Amino acid sequence: YLLLGTCLWSFYSTLTLFDMLLACFALLAWLGLAIERAAHRGWGWGLYAVAFGLGILAKGPIIAVYVMPPALLAPWWMSKAEVGSWPRWYGGFVLAIVLGAALALAWAIPAAKAGGEQYAQAIFLGQTVGRVVHSFAHQRPLYWYLILLPLLLFPWSFVPETWAGLRRLPHSPASRFCFSILGPGILALSLISGKQIHYLLPLLPPLVLLM
Repeated sequence: YLLLGTCLWSFYSTLTLFDMLLACFALLAWLGLAIERAAHRGWGWGLYAVAFGLGILAKGPIIAVYVMPPALLAPWWMSKAEVGSWPRWYGGFVLAIVLGAALALAWAIPAAKAGGEQYAQAIFLGQTVGRVVHSFAHQRPLYWYLILLPLLLFPWSFVPETWAGLRRLPHSPASRFCFSILGPGILALSLISGKQIHYLLPLLPPLVLLM
């Protein structure tokens, strides 16, 4: 209800946009972490790996900005009793990243060979490193996303109960999990001067969960 009632999400969900697809795969990756926390049988990491690989195919390695921080920051939102063994957790994480990258490369390498040298440079460099390096030419300040937060959450940002509820937010594992996504995600996107409001779309679901 809150997510669909957010104007930004409702507007962009009607468009054909990579970022909405990226948000879908980010949600699947976070679901994988939740499953692995509950089951400890590797199924969650399998889902995480597939979501990571499909996220790369959707829009490149930017998927890592959204899905890697909560996995790396697991000791902050999850106890050792829940995870069983931290080496096992991080071993599963590394394996999932490798498998996800392999899934993406299974398409990218044959596509590069079929498309020629110029196409190969475009998909391996232009759509990855180039997005970061050349985006620094776009003059948007570090705090640009923070300024847009009221617009991002409209109309809920203008409802007093929203802010009252956030002030009473308990320090629970669930809230820390959401913050482990939002904090690093907003910071990483802010450090790149090439900013667009739709880059924040994958971060809307955890923000709405907090609300």
